[in-house]
Amino acid sequence: MANVPEPDIPLPALDRLAAATKGNVEDVLALLLPGPHIFWRDMLALTWNIRTFCGQEKIKQFLSHRLALSNPDDFKLREQHVILEKPSSNLVWISLMFGFVTDVGKALSIVRLVPTSSEEWKAHVVFKPREPHQLC
Repeated sequence: MANVPEPDIPLPALDRLAAATKGNVEDVLALLLPGPHIFWRDMLALTWNIRTFCGQEKIKQFLSHRLALSNPDDFKLREQHVILEKPSSNLVWISLMFGFVTDVGKALSIVRLVPTSSEEWKAHVVFKPREPHQLC
C-alpha cells in the first residue's frame, strides 16, 4: 500500500467499531452519514439473505434486529485495501476493507468514507459480504 498521509480530520477508527461488538446501534449509526443518502448492503454477513438498506432509519431498524444476534467481533483493518481516491479536485473519499467474525463465521466489510462539513469522515456505503469459503 502506498503511504497516504494521515488526514488531520478524525476518521472512524476500528476501535470505535467496538460499539458493534457491544450491540450498541446508536454508536454504529454515529459512524454513518446522517439522513437518507447512506447505503448498507448485507450479503450473508449479518443475515442469511442479500439485503440493501438505504437511509439511517432503515439501517437502524436492521441493526436493532440483527446486531446482537450475529455478535460481530475481532475487527481487523486490511491495510492493503485502504485507498484515498480523488476523482476530481472537489471530490474525495477513502475506500477500505476490514475483516471481522460473527457467531457463524468470518466476514468482511467494504466501506467508503466521505468527509463531512463538521470535519469528520463518515461512512457513505457499507457492504458486508460473508467470505466466499464460508458459503459452503
